[in-house]
Amino acid sequence: MRKSRITFIILGCTILLFIIVNYYGRQDIRRKFLKFNNSKIDGKLVDVIHGKGVVDIVVNNQKFTFAPSVINNKMDFPYFAKKGDSVYKAAKADTLKLIHNGKVFLYTFESY
Repeated sequence: MRKSRITFIILGCTILLFIIVNYYGRQDIRRKFLKFNNSKIDGKLVDVIHGKGVVDIVVNNQKFTFAPSVINNKMDFPYFAKKGDSVYKAAKADTLKLIHNGKVFLYTFESY
């Protein structure tokens, strides 16, 4: 009886810990998205960092995180965008413009 009770407590604590970590992870993603969404981005890419489902870009010494979707380009943003390419997004806009080799490519992104 005592052994099953300890197992039940450990299992309950593990589930509770998972829920807490998941909650704060989602809050962090939402905070980063709101920074990206509310910012006007206009400049050259200093860095493009591919993560799990999201991309970090550095423009004008500011880091932005977003989850891009393709509109008019068959290449995924993190594999297509290169350092030195220009990007533009108005504050609260739903489209990011990437200027790569003189051509404009449009990307939308996931909202959180």
